[in-house]
Amino acid sequence: MSQELHALVSSGKRGIESVKDLDEAKRAMNPLFAQLASLTERLQHAEVREAALLDQMAHNKNQLESLYDTTQDYRRRLEDQSQRMLLDPLTKVYNRTALVDKLEIEYRRWLKSQHPLWVVVFDIDKFKSINHNFGYSAGDKALKIIAKTIANTIDKTDTVARFSGEEFILIMPEQNEATSLAKVREIQTKISNLPFKFRDQLITITLSATSAVFTQNDTPDDVLERLHKTLSHTQKLGPNQLAWNP
Repeated sequence: MSQELHALVSSGKRGIESVKDLDEAKRAMNPLFAQLASLTERLQHAEVREAALLDQMAHNKNQLESLYDTTQDYRRRLEDQSQRMLLDPLTKVYNRTALVDKLEIEYRRWLKSQHPLWVVVFDIDKFKSINHNFGYSAGDKALKIIAKTIANTIDKTDTVARFSGEEFILIMPEQNEATSLAKVREIQTKISNLPFKFRDQLITITLSATSAVFTQNDTPDDVLERLHKTLSHTQKLGPNQLAWNP
């Protein structure tokens, strides 16, 4: 339309320059005015269409923003749900399924780098007697406190999970033996010093533990089997035992 307008102006200019009187100028300008009127009408229609298009674009933009917000909300919900599926509902640490996955990941990293990879199993001593003497709610309370204590003691690179009823497993990658041993002893000491109180009775709860470090030809199943065999022998020696790197 700009090109058409420019052509009309140029044509009118040439027409004006060539006329000799007013009547001739009128005759020369009448077709030009008609073309200008047609162009103006088309321009008005174009402006209306442009306004409608801008309104539609604004509407589409609002819809896209709304869809994006909805999608983000669903994504957050899915992430929350996925995270909850990996957590033990009582203690809020990782569950057995998540532990197996984490151990497999660390095992594959160990195969490549051969960095130290320690695994420790903790078992609550005489846990059945707590449930028997004080009820299952007391046992649940003890599990939650113990899980929280372990989680607050370990490093961000470590993983703790509830493996079975009263059993927790700790994975410690890329840490030397002295650091790993000190951490396990610290956990045992903290738990034994906690003031557990059930039915106005103070009791002491202890953890027995055993450790294993990945060595050549080990698999996660091998390490877990070795840990549990050693644990059953360790607990026969009494409470609060530690069988380190058997």
